[in-house]
Amino acid sequence: MHCRSLCYVRTNALSVRRLNETTASADSAPLEDSLPSFDLPLITGWDFLPKTIQQSVLENNNKIEKLKAEKDGSLAWQEIQKYSQMLRDGNVNWEDIPPEDLDIRLKWAGFFHRRKRVPGTFMVRLRLPNGIIWGYQLKALCSFLRRYDLQNTCFDITTRQNLQLRGIRLEDAGIFLEELTRLGIGCFQSGMDNVRNIVGSPLAGIDPYELYDTRSICFALDEMISNGGKGKPDFANLPRKFNIAVGSYSVDTVHGHINDLAFLPIAKDDSSGSLLFEILIGGLLSPKRNETSLRLNLWVPESSILAVTRVVLEIYRDFGFRNSRATSRFIYLIESWGLERIKAEIVRRLEEKDVVWLEPLKNSIADNSAPVIGSEIFGIHLQRQKDKFFLSCHVPVGRLNVQEAEVLADIASNYSCGEIRLTVDQNFILPNIVRTKIESVLQEPLLRERFTHRPRPLSKGLVSCTGSQFCGLALIETKNRSLELCKILEETLDFPDGQTVRIHWTGCPNSCGQAQVADIGLMGAPAKQDGKLVEGVDIYLGGTLGVNSTLGTLYRKGIPCDFKYLLPIMIELLQTHFGARLKEDM
Repeated sequence: MHCRSLCYVRTNALSVRRLNETTASADSAPLEDSLPSFDLPLITGWDFLPKTIQQSVLENNNKIEKLKAEKDGSLAWQEIQKYSQMLRDGNVNWEDIPPEDLDIRLKWAGFFHRRKRVPGTFMVRLRLPNGIIWGYQLKALCSFLRRYDLQNTCFDITTRQNLQLRGIRLEDAGIFLEELTRLGIGCFQSGMDNVRNIVGSPLAGIDPYELYDTRSICFALDEMISNGGKGKPDFANLPRKFNIAVGSYSVDTVHGHINDLAFLPIAKDDSSGSLLFEILIGGLLSPKRNETSLRLNLWVPESSILAVTRVVLEIYRDFGFRNSRATSRFIYLIESWGLERIKAEIVRRLEEKDVVWLEPLKNSIADNSAPVIGSEIFGIHLQRQKDKFFLSCHVPVGRLNVQEAEVLADIASNYSCGEIRLTVDQNFILPNIVRTKIESVLQEPLLRERFTHRPRPLSKGLVSCTGSQFCGLALIETKNRSLELCKILEETLDFPDGQTVRIHWTGCPNSCGQAQVADIGLMGAPAKQDGKLVEGVDIYLGGTLGVNSTLGTLYRKGIPCDFKYLLPIMIELLQTHFGARLKEDM
């Protein structure tokens, strides 16, 4: 039988996440919060859309928009608990659940069905603003995953400082959500047409040279948008996904240039002395097109960031295009209206709310002479706090199995007050290590043998999406292949001292692996080998980060993934563009 449509209600539970700069007990988890009750007034993301938009959605042929009109995705926030209960009670099998719920709407709750690869199991994507997770939280998540076959479970660090858990079954969803609530973690609104995880500096508050500590604003943005990952319908029905980043430098170290909205600290207000932020809008990586963000030529103080974000999201929600999924991202509205009209509408709404904004100030650019510490740095480094250090470690293609995650949680509890910070490069940082514990933490077997703080030149810049092992959209296998190719290249080539080459793999044009921001990007694509269609890659070259960030350009198309064809091309690129040379014994 098929399940009937289940009714939903808005949730108003408050997040219990707390920003703790230096301490957290590994044995204590916040318990004040609980899952919301089911007797609140019905309000969904659909209710926040203007009537004219609702009418146009009903008249157009966009399959996803029609699906949202029939039953808004935000209803999944409690429907998933009911489905879970029905499965536990034995009333239905997962195959009985309508596919539009199972494969699409449940993504609003952060549950992604792996129908093509591992049918009946789900990847769950969390919301971890600023990439912060605590040892006791990670340990509890490991305990939950231990109910499954560990060969089918793992953690993946994403390019948005987030964690994805693999192998969870829908019948356990209700129990899992209760555990997340107990831990103060959310997962709602982490997929589909929502604002994704809020990115901030992984060195926020500890970098000796930072201009701004991004933690508080990232958590505040997450609360405003998603109720701490527990669901808030105001922005749960956007035309497409929306990415936000907040930087700690005027130099872009959070990949703000590929976000829909980014705030970078840029200057001091001459009159007040307060820090001002430049606003970037319209960046994206997608199958249709790839664009770096545009300067809005509008500066705001920290106190205005929440209001600006709300205004921008309201404009996108109410006026963004919904006729075609391929042309629904924010950049298409910007181009249709023009940058000046977008700016004028933002300013008009800010002035209605008495929100402070400024035109760019001349001769007020902040001092950038101090060295910039990006998230790709590795090793042990002095913090801004006296006699405190942070340790940055490399996670090969961002994947941890359950046993490794458990050990990492224990290491964090023993050395970094329980705190773990994830980076956009799929690595982690342990902050607040006291001087007397440096030697012992560096001798931890997991950090010496698996998650080293001294990765090799290619390993340190290697990033990979999930690939076809788990993702139904991927055209190629990425993680294992990227590691194997990296190993061969490092055994074949020597590199100049201090050289890092950022190589990103992404399994399809959706570019979750962000191939276009890398020195060398490999994107899954069809290829021909001996007249047969095989797994292949398109190669991009020349992506840059920091000042004047740029996207890489297409270098070669349709190269077979067979190393017989791919390896010589990679060797040539590394020799020609990055100073690599063949080892003497080769």
